[in-house]
Amino acid sequence: MKLIISAILAIATLTAAYAEGGARWMQTTYDFGAFREDSEKTEAIFRLVNDGPDSIAIVSASATCGCTVPYFDKDAIAPGDTASVRVVYNPEGRPGRFEKQVYVRTTATHERQKLTIKGVVIGNDKTVGHFYPVDAGKLKLRNGLAMLGRVPAGHSKTEFLTGYNQSADTIRPVFTELPPYLSVKCSPEAVGPGDMTTIEFYFKASQCGEWGIVSDSIQVAANAGEEKHWLPVVAIIEEDFSGLTEKQRADAPALSMPSDRIELAPVPLSSTTPVTATLKVTNTGKDPLIIRRAYSQDPAVTVKAPEGKIKGGKDGEIEVTFDPTSQPQGVINTKMVIISNDPKVPTRTVRIIGVRQ
Repeated sequence: MKLIISAILAIATLTAAYAEGGARWMQTTYDFGAFREDSEKTEAIFRLVNDGPDSIAIVSASATCGCTVPYFDKDAIAPGDTASVRVVYNPEGRPGRFEKQVYVRTTATHERQKLTIKGVVIGNDKTVGHFYPVDAGKLKLRNGLAMLGRVPAGHSKTEFLTGYNQSADTIRPVFTELPPYLSVKCSPEAVGPGDMTTIEFYFKASQCGEWGIVSDSIQVAANAGEEKHWLPVVAIIEEDFSGLTEKQRADAPALSMPSDRIELAPVPLSSTTPVTATLKVTNTGKDPLIIRRAYSQDPAVTVKAPEGKIKGGKDGEIEVTFDPTSQPQGVINTKMVIISNDPKVPTRTVRIIGVRQ
């Protein structure tokens, strides 16, 4: 107990001796600017001047992140003398802009004093490749595909993709070969060294005129006049049935098929003549059925949907053509997609099978 009391009295005496001191920082913010991740650990020096009549001391210094480590002079600072806090920042695995704080306590005040370091780390190939694996020159992208997802027909949708400037220069990304239904811009438009940017894709389904999967490719370059890179853009346009009344749903068209597969006649290996098959579709509902689109993403298959409307109780035919020159041999196993105004099942998938022999 005597030792504890003695320690408390010693601390109280030290605090009292330093209480009238004055601490003035020569600067409280240090900007490293842009530097490369492969650089050695970077450090900043903050100097403290004792402007008071009595000695003071730095009691503690703590950082808000393990990447930032402060070191400080522990000796008493006589009136008129200076001391320093050295702050070391480790950039490894931390590309991009940063701002970190160090909180310092001195015997000159009861309040913590804040020191700030900031800067931009230009990532190395390993780190940047992990977070931004798609190479578009100086601009690196989080993904190599802009997936816009489902978009109701007649509506618009915005999606985002993150980019990163791995160069030591400011870049201004440009986007070309845009389809009329798509606009693209960066925020910020001027991307500083080691900085990130958000690429905004604005898709206008009302200007597309297509149904189902819509895919296109645009070109992106880090700056005007620099090498261009292709970036695929994909969306799925669906009909919006949310506004239908109960009666409209009851009277709605309904697409019915005898099977969800088409079997092609055997195709001789020597044949280059296209093979055609048909699929009957029936409208078992009341209102007219419209085949919005029937298609296959297989280049060997072309699909022709019936034009116009199919009245309630009536039939229509979807024609499928297989081109043997696009698949010289092997089993034919592909599919087509049918999109209609049937609100219960607007999208149907049909398997197309056959064999080359």
